[in-house]
Amino acid sequence: MLKNRFSYLVVLIGALLFFVFYNGYISYYVLLVTLALPWISLLVSLPGVFGLRLKFLAETDQVTKGQSVPLQFVIDNRLPLVSGRARVQLHTYNSLTGETQEEYFTFTASRKPLRVVHRLVSSHCGQITCQLRKGRVCDYMGIFSFPIPLSRCPVCRVTVYPAVHYPELLIEQVFLPDGDGDSYSQTKPGDDPSELFDLREYREGDKISRIHWKLSQKTGDLLVREFGLPISDRVLFVLDPNGSGKEVDLLLDLFATLSHYLLSRELAHHVAFWKGKEQQFILQKVTDRGTALPVLEALLKNPRDPEPKAIPRQGLPAGVAHVLYLCCTPDTGIAASLRQQFPACRFSILAASEQPLPAEKSLPANVELTAVQPGTVTESLNGFRL
Repeated sequence: MLKNRFSYLVVLIGALLFFVFYNGYISYYVLLVTLALPWISLLVSLPGVFGLRLKFLAETDQVTKGQSVPLQFVIDNRLPLVSGRARVQLHTYNSLTGETQEEYFTFTASRKPLRVVHRLVSSHCGQITCQLRKGRVCDYMGIFSFPIPLSRCPVCRVTVYPAVHYPELLIEQVFLPDGDGDSYSQTKPGDDPSELFDLREYREGDKISRIHWKLSQKTGDLLVREFGLPISDRVLFVLDPNGSGKEVDLLLDLFATLSHYLLSRELAHHVAFWKGKEQQFILQKVTDRGTALPVLEALLKNPRDPEPKAIPRQGLPAGVAHVLYLCCTPDTGIAASLRQQFPACRFSILAASEQPLPAEKSLPANVELTAVQPGTVTESLNGFRL
């Protein structure tokens, strides 16, 4: 619009000079037309300006990092006229990393709806807020402008989940201090008679004690009970996002990768983290993807908190064989508290850091420390034992 105003000013100055130095009716007419043209353009443009309508929506509210988010603009005009050039700003904000981005879109509105799909891609996980701002529409000459009402364009929020990598991980066979868990496999039978997995036809070699005699008499076929397979809650994750936004992004990639590996083998686990400014300690049992998503959403929506935290003395799960402390910079207080409460468990620290870790701090004895830098998740976790 500034360019159009400058161009009109140059034309107006030329018309004035022509009027001053040329003594004739034509110079007078040229000056009148030059002065009246913007107002004629404004008058003709007003119906198209005030008839413009704009809708904005996100076609999905959940994606994985690296996937595109389709943002749809629908532009039309209530009147059978074409509007002047319109411009709107798309402002995006990532609550985890604090990154902001601004993009501008220009269009004209006619009676026929115009649909524009813009694909937004985020290289970091987090909750991304998408909002339209600074909407303006001009007259046909681009000299006058009016605000576009954005009341029909609500704020869109999209949750971008961390990426899952596929390193070569191992499951370590260890003794569980408090025995097996209270969950059972949904796909594999076991030897726990307290839980019935399925009924099937008798096969040669099956134990006679497992035959269900009552149902066998009703159906006329020998039916055998298959018992349940207990699933142990063997791993406790403690998530401490005490670094920069990019480091927290890497930390969540580590957790998503390890959790996905355990769930793919039907191994339930616990996740502990601090939520909100009040540093409320949350403990969540993860048995499937549905119970893992609330943990990720809570960490993605809340700002990172590098302040020191405390481990509660009570409420931590029993029967843990491996404690995994995921952080950006190891906190010696948290590490010491976890080691004190789980003295017989294997204890590992995964530190997600953009820079190499400084000289090793005074960590408790028998602690495995692994530093992971961006772009090295698969290499750093290859051979890691859970």
